[in-house]
Amino acid sequence: MGTLIGLKSRTSYVLGNPIARGGEGTVYEVHGNPAKVIKIYSRLMDKVREEKLAELMKVYRPTLAAVSAWPEEVVADGSKPVGFVMPAVRGGRPLHCYITPSDRHRYAPGATYGALVAVAANLARAVMNFHQAGVVLSDINFSNFLVLPNGTVRIIDCDSVQIGSKAKFRATVAMEEFIPPELQGTRVAENARTPDHDNFGLSVLIFLLLIQGRHPFSGSGGMPMGEAIWQRLHPFYKTHPDRTCPFCAMGLKAAEVLSADLIALFTASFNGGGTFSKYRPTAAQWVSALDAFAKSMIVCKANPAHGYTQANKACPWCRLETEGKPALFAPTPRSKLPPPPKKGLLASLFG
Repeated sequence: MGTLIGLKSRTSYVLGNPIARGGEGTVYEVHGNPAKVIKIYSRLMDKVREEKLAELMKVYRPTLAAVSAWPEEVVADGSKPVGFVMPAVRGGRPLHCYITPSDRHRYAPGATYGALVAVAANLARAVMNFHQAGVVLSDINFSNFLVLPNGTVRIIDCDSVQIGSKAKFRATVAMEEFIPPELQGTRVAENARTPDHDNFGLSVLIFLLLIQGRHPFSGSGGMPMGEAIWQRLHPFYKTHPDRTCPFCAMGLKAAEVLSADLIALFTASFNGGGTFSKYRPTAAQWVSALDAFAKSMIVCKANPAHGYTQANKACPWCRLETEGKPALFAPTPRSKLPPPPKKGLLASLFG
């Protein structure tokens, strides 16, 4: 493939090295223009894709460009449209690098609990900007968000979003872990998605960030994830005997690491949808609650990487380390850890 031509600007683009490959196509650097990249589709662009890209460019606004790699113009090889130009997102890491402790230790070893709260708030801000522009992400998952070194978030794969009400512009895929209960077991491509559906996936991502990669609907005795979501078996469903308990697996209580406002938002989001309630908490509500939590959170004196709620008298992350559990953040110096809990009589006798 030689020089490509931008159909809007008539600019010439020369492809550089490939930097990412996916099911739909490949993203390339642009020679002489490090601020731009080009996505080339693996298959010939059909009229629907051309129309959708044209609609995306009409919707463009600075608030979208500030939080995403929004398509800028279609490029053609001769007379044949083959892809589009978008801004490069330099230095970003996929969201999953901040979610699980193992990935975080490898890719973002300096990230503190406070930093995770900030990333969660910026994630919600990005989604909020999309919703305010009338754009529904639809396929919310780990790989569609990049975290920059300053903790801000950029949304990628913007050509896969749902825009407008036309069926041909709907998103055709989704990951089971982020599909709301009312859409579980349906053909997602046949459903018009709404911001309320996005808000479920957003709440799951925020939970994963703050609760160290544990999904709120996992651990239901071998029950498939989709079934647990459909039944709304989450950790805040207090009256259901089969509710999940990711906090139990960690040895924590929700109130030790989440503010009362965050717990209320998670409860409403995981309970909501369909006929159960009218709306889930919005991205804007998450921004407000996460920003407030960041301001009220106590930073551990023994280990600044730890943060916890004002309801606690001691750091729960340090307590886990004294109990012999792996350090979920940078380890606390042993000299600063609190003394281990006293053993009961049975434990003293039988170990």
